[in-house]
Amino acid sequence: MLKLENSQMKNSSLFFVYLLIIGILVRLFTLFYIPMFYAPDEEAHFKYIRYISENKHLPIAYSVTGSETKDWEFHQPPLYYIILSLFNVKSITTAFYLFRFFSVILFIITFIFSKKVLDKFAIGDFRTSVVLIFLSLLPTYIFVSSSINNDNLIIPVSVVTFYILLHSNFNRIKDLFSVSLWITLSIITKYSASVIVFFVTAYFLLQFVKQRNFKNLYQLLLIGLFTAILSAVFFLRNLALYDSVLGFSKAHAIGENWDSFSKALGYIVHTLIWSFFAVAGIINDIRPIIYPFSYLLLLGLILGTTIILKKHRSLLLLTAVFTLGINILLSIYFGYKYYQSQGRFLFPSLIFIAIIFSFSYKFLIDKFSINKKVSLVILILFFSLGYGFTILKFEKHKKEGLLVMAKQSVLIQ
Repeated sequence: MLKLENSQMKNSSLFFVYLLIIGILVRLFTLFYIPMFYAPDEEAHFKYIRYISENKHLPIAYSVTGSETKDWEFHQPPLYYIILSLFNVKSITTAFYLFRFFSVILFIITFIFSKKVLDKFAIGDFRTSVVLIFLSLLPTYIFVSSSINNDNLIIPVSVVTFYILLHSNFNRIKDLFSVSLWITLSIITKYSASVIVFFVTAYFLLQFVKQRNFKNLYQLLLIGLFTAILSAVFFLRNLALYDSVLGFSKAHAIGENWDSFSKALGYIVHTLIWSFFAVAGIINDIRPIIYPFSYLLLLGLILGTTIILKKHRSLLLLTAVFTLGINILLSIYFGYKYYQSQGRFLFPSLIFIAIIFSFSYKFLIDKFSINKKVSLVILILFFSLGYGFTILKFEKHKKEGLLVMAKQSVLIQ
């Protein structure tokens, strides 16, 4: 019996290693396949990194999104750009591919710490496999994590923060400070770090509801205090420069004047869904014919959430569901105010999306008595199909001369 368990553990470990290797290889291919600057805001992110490297200080944001100066990302929190500026070189091409390669490194960190977080969730080997397939092969995430974008840092920072939180002893001040430090790192990486703040808050509040111990609230208060102190300089700088703690006032174009709230909500939600599964390009213009498969993932999320709320009401799973809900609401709000709705805005909760989906997937294969190994192969083929069709769409755009913007944007001043 013990030998059988050891054999199963060894097979599971090998499978996870294979998934990681496949994830790395497909990203390395994508890294060189996508034309330079042919990813969302990639040139603006690149310019931010070069500015810090060449001027040795942070830039001030003046331009609105879409301006010809290509510097509208200057309002973004600086951590991602500061780190990459350390690896800047004189050659634009060399620097560009170094920065893209860094994104692949960040994917590796995300994958490894996701496995550690999943061990704490204790959802079983099969669901863990589903989650890691999701993280390794989700087409849109492959394209994002093969390009220059601060999404690539907020995702591993989120996962590492969750890991630190789940492995901390909150009776020790140093552990509370450690969680605060990682929350601060997420805040100075990207504003979508608010999702992490909500996760930590929900975790302690649900602990309080469950245990009726005011120590949970005291611990949450200390984390909030430490985080406020650590991130104060960043917020005060924004306030001084932009009259806004977030720095949005001078950094974004005025949002769409919607005819009605229902029209706005319909457009935002639809765009959020279809751009989650398999899209690429500067403005998500590479949309394969199967991008509506996103709606299958949505149905999986709805079913998975229902299963968790009815049968698996553990503290961690409820916190994951709550956090994803907040992420969706914030993405809708951002879309309404700034007319920007993209599936990658949900990536700070990517591990939670994958976990919730894994519950629905296991429910379905159990219901229809599908072999587990076969079902994992089917899932791999499902995501591979999405990636393959996206590459085919890229090829079609290349042949039809629709990627001319990429050639023009290489000429960075």
